[in-house]
Amino acid sequence: MRAKPRAGTLAAAGVFYAVATAVFTWPLVTRLDSGMPDLWDAKLNAWIFHWDFHQIFRDPLHLFDANIFYPARYALAFSENLFGASFFGFPLYAAGASSLLAYNVLFLLGMWLSAMAAWALAREVTGEGMASLLAGVVYAFVPWRLAQLPHVQFQWGAFLALALLFLLRYLQSEARRDLALFCGCFAWNALCNVHYALFAGLMVLAVVGFETAALGWIKMRRRVARVALAAAAAGIVVLPFYIPYQKASELYGMRRSWGEIEAFSGRPIDFLTAGPQNKLYAPLTQKWAQPEGDFFPGLSVVLLAVLAVSFLWETRLPRARRPETEPHPRLLRALDVIVAVLLLLWFAATIAGGLTIGPLSIGDPGRVLVLATGLLLARLTLAFPRWSRFADLGDFFRRRLTSRRASMLVLTALVGIVVALGMHTPYYRFLARSFGTIFRAIRVPSRGIVLFDLGIGVLAAWGLALRTRRFSRAARIVATALALAAVTFEYRAFPIEIKDVDPAPAAAYRWLGRAAFSGAIVHWPMATDPDVEHTFRSTAHWKPIVNGYSGFGPPHYHELAAVLAQRPIPAAVWERMEQLGATVLVFHPHEITGNDDRLAHVNALLAALHAGKCVALGSFAAGASRDYVFRLAGAAPFPAEIPEAQPGAAAQDAVRRLGYLESTLHPPFGWVDSPKEGEAVAPGAWGIGWALDDSGIQEVLVAADGAAAAPAGYGLPHPGPAAAYPAFPDAAKAGFGF
Repeated sequence: MRAKPRAGTLAAAGVFYAVATAVFTWPLVTRLDSGMPDLWDAKLNAWIFHWDFHQIFRDPLHLFDANIFYPARYALAFSENLFGASFFGFPLYAAGASSLLAYNVLFLLGMWLSAMAAWALAREVTGEGMASLLAGVVYAFVPWRLAQLPHVQFQWGAFLALALLFLLRYLQSEARRDLALFCGCFAWNALCNVHYALFAGLMVLAVVGFETAALGWIKMRRRVARVALAAAAAGIVVLPFYIPYQKASELYGMRRSWGEIEAFSGRPIDFLTAGPQNKLYAPLTQKWAQPEGDFFPGLSVVLLAVLAVSFLWETRLPRARRPETEPHPRLLRALDVIVAVLLLLWFAATIAGGLTIGPLSIGDPGRVLVLATGLLLARLTLAFPRWSRFADLGDFFRRRLTSRRASMLVLTALVGIVVALGMHTPYYRFLARSFGTIFRAIRVPSRGIVLFDLGIGVLAAWGLALRTRRFSRAARIVATALALAAVTFEYRAFPIEIKDVDPAPAAAYRWLGRAAFSGAIVHWPMATDPDVEHTFRSTAHWKPIVNGYSGFGPPHYHELAAVLAQRPIPAAVWERMEQLGATVLVFHPHEITGNDDRLAHVNALLAALHAGKCVALGSFAAGASRDYVFRLAGAAPFPAEIPEAQPGAAAQDAVRRLGYLESTLHPPFGWVDSPKEGEAVAPGAWGIGWALDDSGIQEVLVAADGAAAAPAGYGLPHPGPAAAYPAFPDAAKAGFGF
């Protein structure tokens, strides 16, 4: 057991990582209440953080019945619930912090805690607090982590590292305190990140399996049973946070396709990619890049990790004393034959792309390889071949490395590689196909690289500690500083781009928070980018909205969005919105990019006002534009309480402004029949043209040769518009003469 770090050492590490967090994410620390490193998933996660706080004290039994995608059930389960991370922001929300400020603080806090946890793990296995600083920098700021800036949940890796720390302690000491801390961290990790929950489970299975093979079942059976009970207890604690995912999956058919999972599985070449944000390697490695595939850990880190393994690898081993008789000789011979046959079948099926032998059909050769690997490990656990100098697998592990913990770190890194490569390896593919209910929850297997980063980061710190252990204290400080500087130089992505975000919601959202009405809100337009903003700003009122943005959208949302995408927007959209329980419509014309789409929405609103399908309530300033609010006709009236000089003036002003907006979006258009080049025009001849507008043409003014504009005669027949716009008002008499 390593000595506990002194308070001063712990404080020094905390200060160092606070500075490192600010540096690696610069200038975010100066923009906590005015910007975000991302405008899509970051806003979604900011809403999730705030929703967790809002709902857990208001109606905790309905935490997952979030206010988006109304009337969907379990809407929070359409993405990560982030409760384990949001908990740390509860004091900020209670103090009145904005969703933006709280999000940025939690984002930076996740990085800082991850660095501290990796430092604590490295210090435990190396005994060197100074060299262990390197592990925290690698784990928290490796290029993959910085490529995940939009995904705050992947900055919350602290409890994953702490779970490994307390597991290693317990396996060595069997102290109940360490087992309890492992249980708590294992559970809290699952509350922070669904992906990390599965990755931690695989890590624990690998580490406990390795220790069992090294020490033998007799010595390990009590420890294995207690770790299993602790993990089960953690599972029971977090089960209420995972049942809604299963219910939402059954209710809405939320299933990731194998093609999608394979697309987000890593490739070996991803280990040469450092991400587009990296200042040093991006120009060299981006030609190989794919989404979620920035695995490069840095040259200096790899060299130090290799140095650690080489220092810890024992090369002078006496030959093991083999027993006179081999245990289970018939079983061993049978396993040898079966493994040989399976390897031959795997090789043949791989070459042929599949194999059929009588009733036996091998579609995926990888499954055969997985089975052969499992049986081979079983055979080696019983006994190594007689020509080997090792008795069995446990003997190999006990005598080959001077530290089993080094083996466990190497194994953790290897598990991370297998998971990150995902469906491109037979082992992960076998697990995913065999336990699809669990593994289909992991959309992006490549994020398993976090285990590799943890393992190689601690090994790199160990290599630095071993290399400098005979140095004087001053020399160790210099060597550690140089190593940290080298890693910082390789990892540098700062200054990162910070996008402007107003911490205060627009006036229309604030009004929604004051207005007293039942039912839901629907925002126009209904599309991905606008709905990110509608979701984020719903923290200003917490009323249910039909819109939403998440990792999944329910069918009724996509159906309504499809109706609104039709041109012209059909009148049936009003009935459909009322069927979904909508009471209020908020129209944000500035969120629509194309004039044609903006005009289609305006025309639909004007037609609905004329037909009595909605009632204007008023409008609010939204930058240089305005937001318009309406009550659907089928909803019960409620006091709008929009202050104006005269009763009803707000509604009248909104209709007037909407009509003006329509006129600016659809201005008059037409044509002048100019003489062709060189064409002679007889004196006194009339030039002829045409003009159209959906509200009619009052007059046409014509100016020629710099003279003052004068009225032209309008209402003459013209063949152009009658042929091109037969259904347009006044198309038959759209001509003018001058």
